Amino acid sequence: MARYHYLIGILSLLLVGCAQVGTISGGDEDIFAPKPINEGVSPPNASSFFTSKKVEIPFDEFFTLNNPAQNIQIVPPHAKIKSKVKGKTLILSWDEDLEANTTYAIYLNRAVKDLSESNDSIMQYVFSTGSTLDSLSYSVSAVDARTNTAMKDILVGLYNPEDGTILNFAQTDRFGNATLSYLKERAYKLIAFDDENGDLIPQPFETVGFFEDSLIQLDSSFVSPDAFRMFKPLEKAKIEAVKFNPPSNFLIELNRTVENENIYLDGVLQAPEKYTVNSNNSITLYVNSEELISPSGEVVYQDDHFSDTASYRVLDAQKKGSVLVKPSNNGLFGPSDSAGFVVNDIITNLNSELITIRNSKDSTLLTSFIGYEKNVVDIYLNRELSDQYIVTFKEGAIETTNGTSKAFEGTVQFNSQKKYGSLSLDLSHYEHSIVLEVLSGTNIVDELELKPSDLTSPIVLTELSPGSYTFKIIHDSNYNGRWDGGDLKTRRQPEQVDIYSSPTKVRANWEVEVSLVPIAKTP
Repeated sequence: MARYHYLIGILSLLLVGCAQVGTISGGDEDIFAPKPINEGVSPPNASSFFTSKKVEIPFDEFFTLNNPAQNIQIVPPHAKIKSKVKGKTLILSWDEDLEANTTYAIYLNRAVKDLSESNDSIMQYVFSTGSTLDSLSYSVSAVDARTNTAMKDILVGLYNPEDGTILNFAQTDRFGNATLSYLKERAYKLIAFDDENGDLIPQPFETVGFFEDSLIQLDSSFVSPDAFRMFKPLEKAKIEAVKFNPPSNFLIELNRTVENENIYLDGVLQAPEKYTVNSNNSITLYVNSEELISPSGEVVYQDDHFSDTASYRVLDAQKKGSVLVKPSNNGLFGPSDSAGFVVNDIITNLNSELITIRNSKDSTLLTSFIGYEKNVVDIYLNRELSDQYIVTFKEGAIETTNGTSKAFEGTVQFNSQKKYGSLSLDLSHYEHSIVLEVLSGTNIVDELELKPSDLTSPIVLTELSPGSYTFKIIHDSNYNGRWDGGDLKTRRQPEQVDIYSSPTKVRANWEVEVSLVPIAKTP
């Protein structure tokens, strides 16, 4: 491990940040947590030959303590800290004898809050029972593994590799940086996590980051060239919710990507024709309301990895609803699209004689091929005649599982090919499976799962609206077509993501060539 040295300043009580800011009627906004009066601290911070069993810390304002038994800790944990407030002074004490020639740090981990705004902070009081303070330090940063953005308030902890006791910790600032100070020369076990419950121990539900090797041997002050890549551990697979929507469909929301699924309603396996898989980890299951004899029952989701059951309850009054038709994409379509109309039930039959299509320019009636699948009607129109059509569905034009459709009339608009641009992406520098995300702002406008054989020639994306586009490339190391986080137990790292944040301008009727060269190392 390479070593990077830098100067270390002597810390006074360290104020890292403040929490939520409020207002007091009739006065200025209080945005700061209580601050220690450093010259009044007794014994002084960074004392050596420390023999006291009590520390007094005066503050510049009155304050209250927030869960001091948990939020005030001494590291190494050789004593149990007792606390009390006297006026504007915090008094910390303990009964145990501390070890000789040892540097200690007492952390006030958001334990001190003011009385009016409840601002809090993280503070550190350091002393040595020997002649000198440990002087080494370790600096590191933390970023979101999916977005590469800095993460603040991430706890970086150094632990004893032998018994797992915490030896030192710090939290990242708003730039994602943290420095652990007053360290001795020794081996440490290192981990970073979002300490939601304040116990200084990473929990299965907390965002976590780690290096492939959990141990570091510190013999000089060090700045890590690598950042913790933070991710939220995968929750236990489950159905999040089952919601009933009239006239008779269930929205089944999962905390997993839907794949190789089987859906059961009241013990009956549902045919794939009866449901649609949505893009946001959910399924819409269409049923015959007459089949829902009982007001309550169970929905089961099952795939290759897990099975879960959720209950539902549907009142008769909820079953009443109209079969409605509406245009997809608000009636605006690209040059190669069919005109799509979405129905809120599964289509069983379509009467094309009750559907009329008119040229909006001269109102002439047109004929067209009309088809349907599940809950979508597709109308294939001759673009050479017009770019705008009026489509009318007369009442009863569509038959569904639960009735017939209401009348609807809407306008279909096709944009000219000349209004769009295209991108030609050279991805030949990638030699393994990837997932390409094309973004406009924060919206994903296209997502492609690409194998090595797909990358030998340019990927051409057409019918892109003029504007700025950025790209993300997921190194799909497990070939499942999506980004996956890591696993602390096996020390598997989250999949690498290359982020190309410099915008690429797309203009109407132009093709832009872009070459994307890997940023992250190949897995």
